Order: sequence, then C-alpha cells, then structure tokens
Amino acid sequence: MCLDKKYLYDSLVAWLGDDIGIYRNGSREVKAIAFLPMENFGYDYPPDDWRTIGIEIVVLATMPKHSGLLNHQAIEEEIWELFIKNWEEDINAPKGDLKLIEMGKTLAQNLASNGILFKNSDVIQGNEALNMRPQIKFILRQPGSIGLL
Repeated sequence: MCLDKKYLYDSLVAWLGDDIGIYRNGSREVKAIAFLPMENFGYDYPPDDWRTIGIEIVVLATMPKHSGLLNHQAIEEEIWELFIKNWEEDINAPKGDLKLIEMGKTLAQNLASNGILFKNSDVIQGNEALNMRPQIKFILRQPGSIGLL
C-alpha cells in the first residue's frame, strides 16, 4: 500500500465518517479535511470567507526523510503529519474534546489494523490567547526505497 492524498482522504472518510466537521461558506459545505499546502492558498486554509465547524483534519505535505547507510546508500521514507483539531463553537464544551479523543482512538486503531506505521501525541491542549485549538497530532511513516547518496 502506498500512502498518497487520495488513499488518506478515502481512508479518513471511511474510518471517521460523520464525525468529521465541515467547512462552510454560506450554503456550501465540504468535509473539513485539508491537505496543505493547497495549490491556491498555501498553508492559509480555509480561506477567510469559509468557517470551520466541528472537528477538522489537516494533513501536511509529505516530507522525505533520508537515513544514511554505511555503504553510501540511504533509505528514503515519506513522513505525513496529520492533525485532528477541535473547532467546536464553545471551546469549553466537553463534548468537543471527548469527540476529539474518541476520533483519535478510532484513527489509531484503524492505522494499526491497516499496517500504517505511526506515532501520535496525546491531546495538545488549546490556548485561546494563541488562537490554538485542542488537537491530536499523528506522524505517519511510509517506508521507502534504498538509493545512492
């Protein structure tokens, strides 16, 4: 299996389904899943005229990691950073944080059962003064190929 945007998007929708929040612009709504950087928006997503409601999933672009070997070869693997963020209307409401934790557990179980290497942090608490929301961070690893340095 190869981790790519389509596979990750389809898997997230299958595993988390209706628990995923929405991006809303007037009457238009789409699932709150963003792969950054976006072609037209960079890392500034969603655009200012869109609002995030519920639990958002943000996936940062792959970052290749090279580990050198003694024989002048290197192992290259891809690393994906995936964040689940709580954008519930009332940040003090416990239901949003509980939902975030349950989604984190569900995601971890599905990643493990599908053989995807990952590590995750505990819930990173929000800080309203810094405009940060409670979130869980996962780091997904795609084993790579061996090539010359």
